[in-house]
Amino acid sequence: MRTPTVLVADDHDDCRYVYATFLRFQGYEVIEAGDGRSALEAAREHVPDVLVLDYHMPHLNAAQVLRELRGDARTAAVPALVVTADHGQTVRMDAVAAGCRSFALKPFDPRALCLAIAAVIAKTSPEIAVPAFRPLRARTFAALGS
Repeated sequence: MRTPTVLVADDHDDCRYVYATFLRFQGYEVIEAGDGRSALEAAREHVPDVLVLDYHMPHLNAAQVLRELRGDARTAAVPALVVTADHGQTVRMDAVAAGCRSFALKPFDPRALCLAIAAVIAKTSPEIAVPAFRPLRARTFAALGS
């Protein structure tokens, strides 16, 4: 079985680092992007199993990225989780209308993100083996960044 690939796109380096590091620790292959345009290019190049997109990013927001990807046969079915600190209903509606499968408000526990990704993969791609969840202690996470 192959390792699931997750594209993490967030213009805040610290958020992207935390998500990516935690997902790698959990056994996922992670591709990172720092803005919407880079996320679109990376998704087209790598065709990940799941997208994790911050809603507000430079160049293209998450909904714009999703609309572009939904128009491409290779990426049309890639499930997306959108994260944002924006509590406005318009953002949520725009993301859902563009095709996001799950929505999370920042700040949130990276464990919740990991569980949401596992649930999306299990539902949309049952042939992919989701890594078993590994509990993480604070000092272990600190050591991962070294």
